[in-house]
Amino acid sequence: MSLEIGVKNEDLLPVAKSISGAYELAKAENIEDQAFSKSINDILLANYLGHFLSPGGKGSDAYDENSEYEYKCSVTAKFNFHMGANKGVDENIKKIDTKFQNIGKIYCAKLVDGDISEVAVMEKDVFLFHFKNFVKNNLKGGQFIWTITWDPLTALSGVKIIRKAPKVDTYSELAREIKNSIVLAKRVGLDERIFSKGEFNHILLAAKLGHSLPKDRRGPDAINNRGIGVEYKITVGDNFNFHFGSRKSPRENKSLIEKKCSGIAGAFCAVRAYSSFDEIFYIPSRKLETLLLDSLLKSTGKQLIKNFKPSQLKRLGFNYKM
Repeated sequence: MSLEIGVKNEDLLPVAKSISGAYELAKAENIEDQAFSKSINDILLANYLGHFLSPGGKGSDAYDENSEYEYKCSVTAKFNFHMGANKGVDENIKKIDTKFQNIGKIYCAKLVDGDISEVAVMEKDVFLFHFKNFVKNNLKGGQFIWTITWDPLTALSGVKIIRKAPKVDTYSELAREIKNSIVLAKRVGLDERIFSKGEFNHILLAAKLGHSLPKDRRGPDAINNRGIGVEYKITVGDNFNFHFGSRKSPRENKSLIEKKCSGIAGAFCAVRAYSSFDEIFYIPSRKLETLLLDSLLKSTGKQLIKNFKPSQLKRLGFNYKM
């Protein structure tokens, strides 16, 4: 089925060039690949506040000579503190204390076109008081998550608004290039939220493969030169994950997989290192459907998920040659 193109390949090229430049600057700053990909807005906030990005796995998002900090950045003025599964008040509070034990302050920032619009800050004790109050009185459902928008956040006691940023920029050149990427992306019709969760890597892969991006971002990730949708799986590690949510009945699981595969020409699985793609594999939709059905209908886990390793795809002959 032919899809409506939202952004043509030729219009993606300047955006991809800017993103590649940002990746190279991040590399020069010794910012880890995955940290940059997942936390691009954190870099903008760190630069604004004169902080440095924390190394991956450290626990905090940023630090300076005084303390470590937690960041929440949003282009929609909605902030999510997600702590996994809801395990009851006592266990949840223990988890909060452990998670934030070394954090000095919590910053929540609104972004517009790559600029920091407003920043709210809480001392740890203020944050813990409000978070624990939410857990005790308002948390419901299976997920341990506190979602709060700007106005209710800034109305909380002890929350302060930063009116003027420090003069010391820590990532000035990199922040300028990130902002340029965002401005270029919006100019061709892409939503700024594409930069919030690493989805901007789709721009890089589409530019390399000669693909376009669809107008409706809820369907396939990209459109090939025949006008048919394709799926993208991009990793900096050793796994390509095909996740279909919670496991249902065998009939429902089969229908879900078949529907997904029938709507695409195939799946491109790419191993990424900063802005480069070291390996690319292509699984045609019919073969992908067979592989998924053979594996997932026989498995029993709660989640309907299949992982492929690059070595496995290479062994099966799915290497893609440009």
